[in-house]
Parts: sequence; C-alpha cells; structure tokens
Amino acid sequence: MLTPILKVENLSVRFFLEEEKRLLPALCRVSFHINENEVLGIIGESGSGKSVTLLSILGLLQGNPGIIEGKITFNTNGNEINTLQDISEYVTINNCETNDEVIRKNIHSWNKLTTKRYSKILGKVVSMIFQNPRLAFNPYYSIGKQIRESVLLHTKENNKNTAKETAIDWLTRVKMEAPALRYNNNPYGLSGGLCQRAMIAMALASEPQLLIADEPTTGLDATIQDEILSLLEELKKRHKLSMIIVSHDFNVMHRLANRVLVYFNGFIIEEGNTDVILDHKSDTHHPYTSLLLNTEYDDIRKKNDFSENTQDQQFENQNSSLNTINVEPKASFYNQCPYYKDCDRITSDIKDSCATSIPPLVSIHNNHKIRCWKFA
Repeated sequence: MLTPILKVENLSVRFFLEEEKRLLPALCRVSFHINENEVLGIIGESGSGKSVTLLSILGLLQGNPGIIEGKITFNTNGNEINTLQDISEYVTINNCETNDEVIRKNIHSWNKLTTKRYSKILGKVVSMIFQNPRLAFNPYYSIGKQIRESVLLHTKENNKNTAKETAIDWLTRVKMEAPALRYNNNPYGLSGGLCQRAMIAMALASEPQLLIADEPTTGLDATIQDEILSLLEELKKRHKLSMIIVSHDFNVMHRLANRVLVYFNGFIIEEGNTDVILDHKSDTHHPYTSLLLNTEYDDIRKKNDFSENTQDQQFENQNSSLNTINVEPKASFYNQCPYYKDCDRITSDIKDSCATSIPPLVSIHNNHKIRCWKFA
C-alpha cells in the first residue's frame, strides 16, 4: 500500500467575524491524501474553502481563531510529521446547546510551535505557486536573487555562486527567455506569463516533494495559460512531482489532475478520478457538481453558437469558469446537509435527514465518493 506524501484528516477551521461577534465555519472535517507522483485537483466556487485548505497545509493561518482541530501529516524520507500534533493543548472548544461554539486559543504559543515545525517542511518538503506571482515576490530584489536565496535556505548548497548557477538553470528549465539576463530583472519588469514562470522556478529550485499551485493560470490570456499548463505537465513528468492544483478552470483539471475534490461551503461534497468527476453526462453526481458541470458546458455551447468562426472567442471557450455561479455562503449548517437550502433533488424519504444531519462522504464505486443522503 502506498504511503501518502500528505494526509489531511478531519481538518476544521473557523474565523471570527468581529462585527457580528460570531464564528464562521470555513472548513468542516475535511479529509484527503495525495500520493507520490500524483496530481490532486480541487474545484469549487469562491469562498468554498479551497485557499483556506492550502493555507492550513502550509501553516500560514494564524489566529482568529484559524485551525481548531484535525491532523496534517507530511511523510518525508519515511518520517511522519503531524504539524497539528498537540493542538488540543492550545485550542479548547465548548459546544453550547444551540450548537454555537466557544473557542479559546493560545495564539502566541501555538504560532511559535508551528513556526518551528514548518521550518523543516516549507521549501524542503512542500512549495507553493501563489495566485498572484508579482505579489509573492519581493519587489525590491531581482527574481534571480530571490530564487538563489531559496536554494541557499532550503537545500544543502551554501555557495552563493553555485546557488546563482542553480537559479539560472531553473529559469532555463521553465523556458524563461534569456535566463541569465532575466536573473537580474525585478518582478515588476516581467510580463504576467514570465513572472509566473519565475514563480514556478523559485518553487521548484528547492526540490520539494510536493508542489501546491493556487489558480496558476488566473489573469493570464489563453495562449499564455496553455503554455503554463504545458510547462507544468512537462515538469511533472520530468521530475515526478506530486501536486495539488486549485482552480476554477475545468480545462486545468482535465489537463493536469488524476483525482478531483469538489468543495462546497467548507465541505468536500464529492471526490473521485478526474474522468469520473468531470463527466457531465453521468447521472451519478452530487447535485452541486451536476450544477457546475451543466453550467460549464452550457457556457461553452453558448459561446460556440455566438462565435462559430471567431478564433479569439474559441480560445475563451477553453476557460469556462466556476465564477459564473454565485451561491451566497452560509454558516448555519452544523445540523443539516450543507447543500440543503439549494438542492432541487430532495425527496420525501430523505427530507428529514437532509434538514437535520450532515450526510457522510460515502463510497459509490472505485474511489468515487459523494456527500448526499441519496447515496448514503
């Protein structure tokens, strides 16, 4: 049996809303894993918990109150590191009769402990491609120097000249034009596509086991998006990378992902192999997944009808986005299905269950799981 590089178990995150003086659930008992040389895709609308999951994995969620329970376990060279070990000693949760939560958290001590743990993980085991690469880089230093510092910080290399050569080598690997010259460019002196390539080079220069990409093609035109996806495909095969890809774009999932998780309102509501999850003709889907798929293919058909002979519009058809669906986030789903108020498939035999309890994520067939009382 394969040992996962990363295993997330029952991860829950809450945020405190100052104006309303209440806690907003952001993630509820999220569990998944990723194996070696596997690409895991995460899709869902804005606010569904995708980025919160990534920030939790990377230890970048601070107080307010942030992570309250769960396990995040990295396996590196046979050693398991649970970054949330002993969290119950720093976070206490009291459930009231109304199902409200009272959470107390020793934020300073917990942050100090996690910072120490992640010093052995960030860069060395996991790296990230951020959604906006220009903001991820320090604007006052050249991209080359920042990649060099990543090499010096996260690898055994301690010679600055050799680290510089490694940085230029990685700029070459990501197909940066004139890499030795680009080494001296500041982030604001690069186009969006070149800046994204530099971000990928910096993420991989420390030779991590796991690469996390948060919306890696957002804000790029269709041609550049295709080039970035091709680059990620090539790098995955060449370096046998494991990756977590978060995107609104179905095309990204088709191109890169082996498995896909579908998020809604802080829950994983469906998961399975990519060809199963993105099969819009299948009648075995969570109703929310069906809505996403139908919306995406309806958009493609409409665009094709409108611009049958327009090449520019055909490029746009490759970028159908989940942004077309706007479901207002809700907080009161402790005792009901998270999709209860929006579902159009509720029948009399399951109505009471949908309204009073959270359905389990049940296995349908061959690693295909759905969180819905119709399948429980």
